[in-house]
Amino acid sequence: TSTGAPKFAIPAVTGVYPVGTRSVELVDQARHEPGSNGQAPRTFVMQLWYPRAPGKGKRERYMPAKVAAFLAAGAGLLAATFTRLELAAISNASPLHRAGGWPVVLFSTGYGVERQLYTGLVEDLASHGYVVVAIDHPHDANIVAFPDGHTVLIGKVGERKSAIANALTVRIADTRYVLDTLERLDRPSGRSAFAGMFDLEHTGMFGHSLGGAAAAATMRIDRRI
Repeated sequence: TSTGAPKFAIPAVTGVYPVGTRSVELVDQARHEPGSNGQAPRTFVMQLWYPRAPGKGKRERYMPAKVAAFLAAGAGLLAATFTRLELAAISNASPLHRAGGWPVVLFSTGYGVERQLYTGLVEDLASHGYVVVAIDHPHDANIVAFPDGHTVLIGKVGERKSAIANALTVRIADTRYVLDTLERLDRPSGRSAFAGMFDLEHTGMFGHSLGGAAAAATMRIDRRI
């Protein structure tokens, strides 16, 4: 509009299950962060989208303020274009448990693309009875928001000629670490709110662009998908 940010809306979910979402920072001590000269462990983010238990809660925002400001600036828009959008999903909602768990679908973004831009897709899929795990890879996406509010920009690592090939290698390792993490969270002996939530015998993966290549490449070497 001429007086402010244009108004958009996220499409309503089409499934029968209300959705919850939770972002989780993952730290893989066995690997090093790209560009850190071996000084820092690999850290990245997975965002879970899942059928949630009944109850009220705070609706998830489409994207954090820093991500909204970054993307809006690149498109010549006001940050409010994105920050004022609310989703149907409830932030950090209690998951809805069922016997045997829910089938799991991993999602890998396109190169240089933030996980938030696929929200309508992954949120809707979760409403049909899936746990969807969107993976965001620092130094690959232009900007990655962590649960504690800090962000990581793509920086010089993403500008190298070999960046895409290197990114694919990192994505495969990130994805396998996500699978390890889901197995730990699913154990009934733990304190995780997601214990027994995942049907890991039925785990699929899809992606956009480089994310599709990451799905295919991971499937070749990891039978869990």
